[in-house]
Amino acid sequence: NKAGVNNPNGKLVLSLNFLGYSYKVYDTKLPLKNGMENGKTASSIYRKVCIDIEEKKVQKIKEKICKAVYSFSKTKDFDLLFDRISFLTSNRELKKKERGKSVPTGIYYNYASIDAHADSLKNLDKFLISVLAGKSGRLSKISTMHMTGEHKSNLLRLSFARGFEKRVHRKFSPNRLKEITKAWL
Repeated sequence: NKAGVNNPNGKLVLSLNFLGYSYKVYDTKLPLKNGMENGKTASSIYRKVCIDIEEKKVQKIKEKICKAVYSFSKTKDFDLLFDRISFLTSNRELKKKERGKSVPTGIYYNYASIDAHADSLKNLDKFLISVLAGKSGRLSKISTMHMTGEHKSNLLRLSFARGFEKRVHRKFSPNRLKEITKAWL
C-alpha cells in the first residue's frame, strides 16, 4: 500500500488488487467556486477511484508478446506472429460447445471495468513498440533481424488502447486459435 503518496489524481489513500483489477482510491480537494475559498468548499474533498488492469495480468500479456516474437524468430512465420499480436490486442467471440452460445472475450471484454484511458493500456502499447521498433534488448534485435519494414509497420498498427476503446473484433478459426495459443502454453 502506498498510502500518502501524492499524485496528480490527489493523495493516494488506498490501493488494492482484486479479480485481475487494480483499484486506487484518491482524496482530491474540490475545486474552489469562482476561485474563492469559503468555509465549506476549501476543506471539502471527494474520492476518486481509478480502476486499471492488475500489474500481474499486464506482465502476463507482456510475456505473451515476448513468447510470440521469440517463436517468430524460430519459425519466421510472420502471419502467425501477426495473428498472435492481433489476438492480444483485440476481441473475439468464443463459441461454447453447449447450446452454441458465444462468449465475448479479449482486451475489452476481459477488462471492461477499467478506466477508458488506463495506464496499463498505454504501458502495453509502449512495450509492444519497444519490442518491435526498439534499438536495444534481445527481443528487439531478434525482431529487427527477421522482420521487414512492412512487417513492423503492419504490427505497429495494432494497439491495446485502440482494441479496447474501439472494441476491435477479429475472427480466427478453431485451428488457427490452437496455433496462436500454442506459443503460450
